[in-house]
Amino acid sequence: MANISQEQVEKDLTLLSETDIPYAMDKVDVERKEYVYKKTKQLMFLESSGTVAERTAKAETHHKTQKAHDEYIDAVTRALELENSRKTAQLRIDVWRSVNANRRQGHV
Repeated sequence: MANISQEQVEKDLTLLSETDIPYAMDKVDVERKEYVYKKTKQLMFLESSGTVAERTAKAETHHKTQKAHDEYIDAVTRALELENSRKTAQLRIDVWRSVNANRRQGHV
């Protein structure tokens, strides 16, 4: 990790600068998909009959609820992938800065 090149740092800075808006949009999409999932489950509950436990089970296993949940999980996955890439880039930049500061001070 200490052998991080200037070129890698430049790539990481580019990644960070170019993914600010996409990352924000991914986070908003997670919120949106979670809302749709919860509302779909509630709607399926209201449309079903039986005891509360039966209606809950029907709502949670309904294909529309499952589809909404899958879309929510996909959105979470996309957001986490981008978040992790951004964190890794930031860590490499931080290590590079630390190593270069130590070199300037004659510690390496």
